[in-house]
This record gives sequence, structure tokens and C-alpha cells, in this order.
Amino acid sequence: PKGKVSYPIQSEEKVTFWKGISGNVSSMVATENDLEFTKQLIKNTGVNVEFIHPPIGQEDEKFNLMIASGDLADIIEYIPSKTKEGADKLIDSGYIYELTDSFMTDYAPNFKAKLDSDSELVKNCKTNNGKFYGFPAWRGNDNMTVYAGIMIRNDWLDELGLDMPKTIDDWHNVLTQFKTRKNASVPLSFQGMGPIVQGAFVGAFGTKADFYIQDGKVKYGPMEDSYKEFLKTFAQWYSEGLIDKNMASLTKEELDTKVLNGQTGATYGMIGSGMGNYLSAAPDNFSLNAAPYPSLAQGGKSEMGFKDFRYYEPATFIFAGSKNKELAARFLDYGYSDEGHMFYNFGTEGESYTMKDGYPTFTDKVLKAEGLSATQALTKYTHCTYTGAFEMDERFFKQQYTYDEQKEAIDTWLDTNAGAHMLPGATCITGDENSEYARIMADVDTYVSQMTIKYIMCLEPLDSFDSFKEHIKQLGIERAIEIKQSGYERYMSK
Repeated sequence: PKGKVSYPIQSEEKVTFWKGISGNVSSMVATENDLEFTKQLIKNTGVNVEFIHPPIGQEDEKFNLMIASGDLADIIEYIPSKTKEGADKLIDSGYIYELTDSFMTDYAPNFKAKLDSDSELVKNCKTNNGKFYGFPAWRGNDNMTVYAGIMIRNDWLDELGLDMPKTIDDWHNVLTQFKTRKNASVPLSFQGMGPIVQGAFVGAFGTKADFYIQDGKVKYGPMEDSYKEFLKTFAQWYSEGLIDKNMASLTKEELDTKVLNGQTGATYGMIGSGMGNYLSAAPDNFSLNAAPYPSLAQGGKSEMGFKDFRYYEPATFIFAGSKNKELAARFLDYGYSDEGHMFYNFGTEGESYTMKDGYPTFTDKVLKAEGLSATQALTKYTHCTYTGAFEMDERFFKQQYTYDEQKEAIDTWLDTNAGAHMLPGATCITGDENSEYARIMADVDTYVSQMTIKYIMCLEPLDSFDSFKEHIKQLGIERAIEIKQSGYERYMSK
């Protein structure tokens, strides 16, 4: 029947679902069909689904072979922007089924209702030619878009009578105090270019080592004079022994050791695998808190900072040649229903979660699963540890963090202007543009990374910055900016 239905629906047909297997899943079982979550999902929906997984590491190769053969599964999970064709060409070539308004109204009414209530979701789900084609995942609110940032030894600040640093000058003073009064051999330690690309410290200067939008125009940070000012500051800090001299080659294990044994007083990392791990392994009298992304002036706010997208590129689509398109749509639409939302995020009530004062709370079966990590346990009973066709719930997001410091970090790291400078994802770049863009940026990224490290480590004088920018131009950065600008304008016009 068309329109709204009650689950489970009645069907004898089997739906095949081709997708790469998550590392969280493969660490426990050979296929998603073996998960408790999937077994219950089949019962809940009434749809018999068979998962097909390409070998790990061969997803791209196997997808291209599947396209070449013309023999596709009913449902496929793969990012169209990774292909040379892009979503529009895959639709026109008969590989992806276009989700028309009438089809969604008839067979995916829950998803259609989400689209009708969220204009930003519509922009992210439309191709460049204005077609709907895939079932996406998205985060319920902005609080879920921030999960990495700057961390600092708060116990050291208290011991030295220092306030939490908020400006670049504050940071220079704090790091100097850590070095001279706490004998920290590496007051600030982090791994390579990641923090700089994501706006840590460099954001105070209004730029970062990546693309961003400023007043409707796409800019590439390393081409801006403000990037030179950042490099000048960091080169000074490096020469004063405030930054880890091994930043370019530091491993995660080496960084963790330095944080936990008191060699460093500040770092940059993930809220879970960084801050969470440090706090769980911390010695006595060890306190680690999130630090604000710094600004240049007191009372200011960093223009950049780590912030992920709320909306993922639609990556789950129906094969246009499938004989079970309607059934496939019904199966995927379940994730957007009220019941499906709770099941995807929390699993089965009474088993993996219970309601406490109206709040879905994970049980010990998840939080204290014998022989499984917390992530594996969540993966066994829910779908919230990896993407799919559903909206992610903040109530899950917060429960995965054990410590108050982690929960407080979200608010601290959200306090930037990063959202105003974010470019839309890859969906707005055409397949042809994407190939050209990838070719240009492979060379640009390598060169910028190498030179940034050299400038910070004082291996290259900043007098050569104009030559640095000129070489980036020769590598084709202006064309890459042009492609990004066209994509941004396409996105805004959707």
C-alpha cells in the first residue's frame, strides 16, 4: 500500500544491500546480518535484508566493477561524489533511482516529512541538477558537530595561579610558565598539520590551512597574509621551545605518553580517543579540560575551529534496475519513523536502553558489556556508531562520554565563528570538476604541509612567503578556488 504504513510490513521478498563493512562491525562479526541489531531490524521492518560486503580496502574497486557489470544490489551504500560520474550521471545512466516527490510520498513518507521540514536538509540531498536520489544521515543539532579541540592541564593552571588562556598572548604566557615553572619539556604538543587545518591557534588570525568562505567568497588560507602572521607567531614559539620539536613525526602513542607523564601541558585531540583516554589513564592529581579556541583580542572569538557537517552526503541509494524499489524504500524509510529513530539510536527498549525520567538511558548490557568495548557494544545493539539512513540523536551522543570534562568540552569548543565559514561538502562539485580538483589538491596539500612545517620549525625563512604563495598558484590553486566557488554558488541556489 502507498502512504503511511505500520511496521512490520508483510513481504516474502528479499532485499540485497551492498555496503562496506564498518570496522566496529568487522571486529565482532563477518557480516551485518550477524549483528543483534540487524536481526531485530528485520523483525521490526518485516523486510528480509541480505547484506553484501566487499573486502575491506577494496570498496572502490568492487563498486566500479559492480557498476561496469550492471548487476547491482537493490540498495547500495557508497558516496557518489567519490565517483568520476557523480550522482547526476549515475542517475542518468540508470544506476541510481531518482526519488521523485510522488515516489517518496508513496513509499518513503517519513523521509519526505523530514525534507519538508528542513530546507538545509533539502540542499544537502539534492544533486546539482536538483534531483533527490539518496537516503542520508544527519546530526540532530550543532552540539554533535564538535568533538575535537584544544586541551590543557587545568591542575597546572591552578597550581601556578593562571587563568584559562583565551588569547594568543595568554597562550604565550601560559606555555612559557609551563616550561619554566613546571619543567615541561614540550609545553604544547600535537601531531602535524591536523590542528592547523582545523583552525586551532591559526583561527585566531582569521584563517586556517584549508578552504573557507568569507563574505560569499571562497578563500584558501595559506594564500592569505594572515596565514603568514600565524606562521610568524608559531615560529617564535617553536624557537622558544614552547612547541614540540617532533611535531612533524610524532605518533599518537608518543603524544599520549607525553601528555600522561607530564612532559606537555597542552595538546589537541579528539574528545573520546584523546581526552577520554587521558582521563581514564590519568595519574593522581591530573586534570585536563577543554580550552577555548583563542582569539587575538580579549573578549574576541576565534573565526575558525573544528566543526563537522550536520548533514552527510546521501550515500544510501536504490538501484534503478531493482525489482524491489518500493520495498527497499520502505526498509530505508523505517529509520526516519519515530520508532525507527529510537531503534537506530538506542536499540531495543528493555534490552539496550530503558527510559528514565523520559530520557533513553543505555543499560549495563551496553555500558558494561563483557569482552566488548563500549563502541563495540553500541554497534552490537544500535546503529549509532556509524552512518546510515537515520537522524542521529544528541541523547546518544552525550551518553558515550564518561567524564563531565568531555561534556563541558562540547560547549567550550562550539564557541567559535567556524560555522559562518564552512563550505558545503563534495555534493555540489560535478564529477568532472572533482577529478580536476583532486589532481590539483594532491600537489597543493603536500607542498603546503611541507612548507608550513618548515616555516614553524624555522627551517625556511618567512621572507620566502611570497614565493610560497606564487608556487601554490603555479600548482593550480586559483582553479581549485574557482571550482569551490562554483560549487558553493550551486549549493546556495538549491
